[in-house]
Amino acid sequence: MFRTISLAALIVALLLPPLSAQEDENGADEAKKIQQEIQKHFSEVAKTIDKLAKQLKETEPENAAKLESAWNAIQEKFIDQQMKEVVEDLNAGRYNTARNKADKIRNELDDVLKILIHGSKNERTTGDLAALKREIGERIREQEQLQKELNDAMNKVTPTLDKLEQQIRKAELDQEKLAKETSRIPDAAMEKRLRELSDDLKKAAANEQDQNLPQKTEQLAKKAEEMFEKLHESGEKLAHDFRAPKQDIENAKADLQKENTPESRQAAAEDMKQAAKKIDEMLREADKEKKELPQQAKEQESLKKELEKIDKALEELAKQPANKETAPKIDEARKELQSARQEMQKAQQQMPTNPPQANQAQQKAQEDLQQAQEALQQAREQALEKLPPQQKKALEELKKKQEELAKKTEQTAAKIPSEQSKENAQKASDAMKQAAKDIPQEPEAAKEEQAKAIEELKKALQDIEDKETELALDTMEAKLAWMIEEQKAVFEATIKLDKRKKDMGQLLRSEKFEVKDAVAKEGKLTERAGQLQSTAGEIGAQTFVFFLGVISSDTKTVSDMLEKEELGEQTQRIESDVVSLLEALLSSVKKAKEEMKKEELAKKEEKKPEEEGKKPEDQEKKPGDKPKEEIITAEAEIQLLIELQKQIRHRTEEIAVKNANKPELEQVYHEMAKNLARRQGELGDRIQDVISRVGQE
Repeated sequence: MFRTISLAALIVALLLPPLSAQEDENGADEAKKIQQEIQKHFSEVAKTIDKLAKQLKETEPENAAKLESAWNAIQEKFIDQQMKEVVEDLNAGRYNTARNKADKIRNELDDVLKILIHGSKNERTTGDLAALKREIGERIREQEQLQKELNDAMNKVTPTLDKLEQQIRKAELDQEKLAKETSRIPDAAMEKRLRELSDDLKKAAANEQDQNLPQKTEQLAKKAEEMFEKLHESGEKLAHDFRAPKQDIENAKADLQKENTPESRQAAAEDMKQAAKKIDEMLREADKEKKELPQQAKEQESLKKELEKIDKALEELAKQPANKETAPKIDEARKELQSARQEMQKAQQQMPTNPPQANQAQQKAQEDLQQAQEALQQAREQALEKLPPQQKKALEELKKKQEELAKKTEQTAAKIPSEQSKENAQKASDAMKQAAKDIPQEPEAAKEEQAKAIEELKKALQDIEDKETELALDTMEAKLAWMIEEQKAVFEATIKLDKRKKDMGQLLRSEKFEVKDAVAKEGKLTERAGQLQSTAGEIGAQTFVFFLGVISSDTKTVSDMLEKEELGEQTQRIESDVVSLLEALLSSVKKAKEEMKKEELAKKEEKKPEEEGKKPEDQEKKPGDKPKEEIITAEAEIQLLIELQKQIRHRTEEIAVKNANKPELEQVYHEMAKNLARRQGELGDRIQDVISRVGQE
């Protein structure tokens, strides 16, 4: 902090004295000396700001952010260059121009001073997010460490029991999956009735002019109600799927109960068409599941064999003297496993001919597995009650650590500005509190709560990373727009100066200063492209990193050419290409921002089923499941690659034309051709990357 304040004080000291009464010779000479000293010291201060910003990035991120913002402001406003121009104006006797420029620099130095003291809004936000990312990352690591410590502790207490309970839990989940797959298949009689109902609905809908349509619709509604009751008996999933077409039929009945008019019959006919369509979709899904039945039968057999292995392991465990107290509960779990295996055998036998009966057996097997888990949990609780004092103490210490981490996480949540991230972090803290309560008596439940806490923290971290990306894109958008305007200004100046040089044979002294100004601007553009490369790299936008590298290379080439007063077509071509590529890049940044907004809306939509009370399995994806991808779409990158390929082709053609009748390339063109060949190779690599991305999508 002291160093930042010291730099601010230096800026105050460097604020330019007003150039009001310096037109006399002695005053002018004195002003020149003062101005030269100020310019010299300011250059040193600017370098110090840049150096300190890099040094303090890890140890003092907040101060580093202020320094970096101040450095960016100095670069954007070309303050150093403007000071040199004031000296040049004074040397040339342009006192009014020097005074105006000096006043402008004073205002801009005042802006830099404010940034050094308070920091820029954007950089403060970025710094805050970076600090939050580090803090949440630390909470995740701490929770993972506690999770490991609890696992290690439990492995010393009831290692085999825990392992077998986990295996039964996995078997239960596998059985649940198999039961879901068979739950959509009706038996042969019900399938026939569904097809008949669909046909009857289609016929009724096709005769909407029939005056007896109300009576027929009422009969169909009654039939659908009876079938719904039957489906509910045979399988919950089938009844759930049938609910939608049943509602359509009831709507048709309601349409015709109000009035029997052409309009009401038309509405009823449309409802019945929809019902028939949904029933047909049910039957198509059932046909698909039927084809999978042989494979499901194999999976059921494999699961049954897995239970046999678990049963044998439990039998051996119950015989051990150390498990005398828990043996009755272990035997109880074995009985449930044996019952589950019998139900699985029934399911296998029923699958080919009666899937609903098979499904009922599968559901019963799942219930048996749940009972087996409960018995083992009780056995473990008994074992925990008999723990030696040393092991009980270890669990109590873990409980305290978990409580402390819950408090720290709650404090972290309070710092988060985003409502979504705050909510996730608070949920993590709540899960940690519950884990702390569960550790002494229900360590398995504690493990689940710990896993929930980690998941919620990762969601919070992802949300903050998204916010960081949004900020970075905002910064890139603003700076790219600035770069476009600067490059256009240099391009226009180059055209004007080139014409002047051709007309007059050489440039005037004042025009040479304009060339120097253009060189300085290209240098700043090269620096800015490098800065934006770093920004893009921090958010994983490798596409932007690549194209900003191309721009940086081109602006450096332009700067070198202008330095030699090469103002002709070749220089202008590269300047024009830089503008085109910057504009294409700016367009891609804007599209990336739009895509992020769409994804944010999609995430909000994903949350709705959860808020409406639906189970997590009703959602196709949990929030945060999506892996991190390149920030722009493959389509957007292809547009950038096309633009770059055009530029390479045009420049190659120009070199060929310029050297058409020469035995070998001139040195300057030889270097250009070499650089273009390298760039073409890099372009090929990017194309391969895009092809790979498209293949993965």
